[in-house]
Amino acid sequence: MTAQSSVFRYKGQTERALEIGRTLGVEAVLTGRVLQRGSALQISVELADVEGWRIWGAQYRRRADDIFAAEEEITREISENLRLTLTREHTQTLARRQTGNVEAYHLYLKGRFYWAKRTQEGLARSMHYFREAIECDPTYALAYAGLAEAYIPQGYYCHVAPTEAFPRARAAAERALEIDPGLSEARTVMAMIKGSFEHDLHGAEREARAAIEGNPNYPRARQALTEVLSAQERFDEALAEIKRGVELDPLALYMNAAVAMALYYARRFDTSIAQAQATIDMEPFYPAYLFLGLAYQQTGRRSDAIGAFQRASTLSQRSTMTGAALGAALAADGQTSGAEGILRELDQAAAQGRYVSGVWEAAIHTALGDSDRALACLERGRQDRCCWLLRSVRLDARFDALRNFPRFTALL
Repeated sequence: MTAQSSVFRYKGQTERALEIGRTLGVEAVLTGRVLQRGSALQISVELADVEGWRIWGAQYRRRADDIFAAEEEITREISENLRLTLTREHTQTLARRQTGNVEAYHLYLKGRFYWAKRTQEGLARSMHYFREAIECDPTYALAYAGLAEAYIPQGYYCHVAPTEAFPRARAAAERALEIDPGLSEARTVMAMIKGSFEHDLHGAEREARAAIEGNPNYPRARQALTEVLSAQERFDEALAEIKRGVELDPLALYMNAAVAMALYYARRFDTSIAQAQATIDMEPFYPAYLFLGLAYQQTGRRSDAIGAFQRASTLSQRSTMTGAALGAALAADGQTSGAEGILRELDQAAAQGRYVSGVWEAAIHTALGDSDRALACLERGRQDRCCWLLRSVRLDARFDALRNFPRFTALL
């Protein structure tokens, strides 16, 4: 089975089903069509192997409010026709309904689709859909977990101040866990909060491993564990986990970009460049351009780094984080006036109420050789509880020039 985020990329391309199946590396593809006339649904489904041989097909007529029963029946018949032997745990998972409300379910799927985009606009739309799903079904644990997940990248990519984003993520995740204590999606959020916001690495690792135990096939839990292991400089373990996550969801852009990030912090810059470029080849995705630029910068390809950051800035709708990354690259390239211009832009953004990470701004001052202002910005990042602080002071090569300063050592 391939994860939703990979499958979503091919929405509406049923005529290419077998080609897509081969791309995804699956053995069989289920295609279907749903026609609705009033309250009646006509569902036709066909299961074929990727060579084009038909394995099974059927038609169903159901009422629109009976869609979940049809889903369970179709799932059961597919497993029988594939001669799958399901464990008791898998049978219970297939039978478990997170919601009986069809509209809430559809809203949740829309939320996950926009969540994967990572732009401020996309994340805002995802939160809108998750909230609507909760209004339709206030006991829908996955919708609360989705809302929590939407807050995480808001803080992570500096669209929102971490002191605003992470507590709201925690509240939504805790509500999800009240409804479903074993929900891996919510446990994953708790792992990210503990690791990136509270800097409790042991607690974060415990939550991430619990999420994986609850659902070994949830890629985001592998990503959470990767980040915790990277922060502890356990790079081989971290890379093994993120690669397992990509195997579970091979076409998820955010997972592929996370591999590039893990490689960057492990200081495997050439491999990080290759991974980021492979992600971009699938689809332009600004986090991949961000880590491509960081890795280019460390290999001396400064003009390429500047180009990658410019592209990241455009795709991110000119986020303050990508702007700061561009400023640091310009400073490292000796383009002082350009870097200072970006510092002025960041000051204006902060004056307008936008969040500017002290950690990302500190990289500009470091490259300009202004250690005092760089250290002051890092201290501001500590006060803001910026989720990039821990990995930056421990791992980011852009701050190597500060490592002998007592203030930096004290911060670390």
